[in-house]
Amino acid sequence: MKKRILAWIALIIFIALMVNLMFIQYMVTESICILILYLLFFFYYSSKQNTGRDNSPANTAPDEDSSKTEE
Repeated sequence: MKKRILAWIALIIFIALMVNLMFIQYMVTESICILILYLLFFFYYSSKQNTGRDNSPANTAPDEDSSKTEE
């Protein structure tokens, strides 16, 4: 539940920054810096998530050669 709340807050901040940059244009330089930091954190966090091991059977595809029987 905590992750969902943080995800919604992050989404609202991202949308607010984009609306500010496109329409309102208040403190553009600061908004761009915050957006860059936000995106860097997102890419850093997602790369950390992708390096984890996931050896569950649902994520492993069987080999084509092993499923075929010799005739």
